[in-house]
Amino acid sequence: MQARLDDVQRRLNEHPGYREHVACTELARTVNAVLVRNLDELLALLAQPTWDQALAVELFQNMYRPDAREAYEAAVTQRLHNYIAGAATLVDHARRLMRGRTGTIAEEFERRKAEVTANPEVPFIKDLRNFVLHQAHPFLGHTVRILDPKGPATGEIELSATSLLGWSGWKAPARAFIKSQPESFALRPIALRHGQLMVRLHNQLHNELAEANAADLEDANRLVVERNAILGDMDPEAAKRLTEAITKLRESPTPIKTDDLPDALGSQSPPATSGE
Repeated sequence: MQARLDDVQRRLNEHPGYREHVACTELARTVNAVLVRNLDELLALLAQPTWDQALAVELFQNMYRPDAREAYEAAVTQRLHNYIAGAATLVDHARRLMRGRTGTIAEEFERRKAEVTANPEVPFIKDLRNFVLHQAHPFLGHTVRILDPKGPATGEIELSATSLLGWSGWKAPARAFIKSQPESFALRPIALRHGQLMVRLHNQLHNELAEANAADLEDANRLVVERNAILGDMDPEAAKRLTEAITKLRESPTPIKTDDLPDALGSQSPPATSGE
């Protein structure tokens, strides 16, 4: 039995439909488990001063120890580092996936990628990753607004254009973007826009590759059934029913839709609380 099992596993591993399925699954995992999760954590943290008045005051006050401010800025630094590193990971994974490919899907991906890169947030985040890797974590400032002395305070985390421009490693598009900003400019809308663009680009690539691979994957699934029949010592029909049931239970969620990301800065809300 072991020889038969090894043979069918070898044929499955070498099957182009199965190999493409694994590649598409890895791309979806990088989008969902890395980019989207890191973006969600970063945006939630950046939005906190807009609804958490106590935090906004802590960012502003200079009468007491700045423990709360320092802890918050440390968390923002961590989440920003995770997001820009995750974005670079996604770009590298997609580049490896598409290396050597030709045809309509490859051509359309390159066209859409050029359109995405033309948005200034994309080269900025790309170079910001290199800034963090080779230079330093960016200086984090904050603007706190108190429109009414009796009303709530709100805050926004900002980057310093002067501090960033002190590094010589910015490429022309990113440097031009920084120069176009005021001295202190908000990080949150940049991260949001970048995330929306990256998810949309790679989501569409995943869907197109998966659709093109559907016929080959169906053929590869016959090898999966054959393998399960050997493992379970059952007839092919029973193995097929078992395989279909397992697939439904283990099926990965589809890549997150761009529409599922917040489309406005105000869409970030405080966590729900329960009354007692």
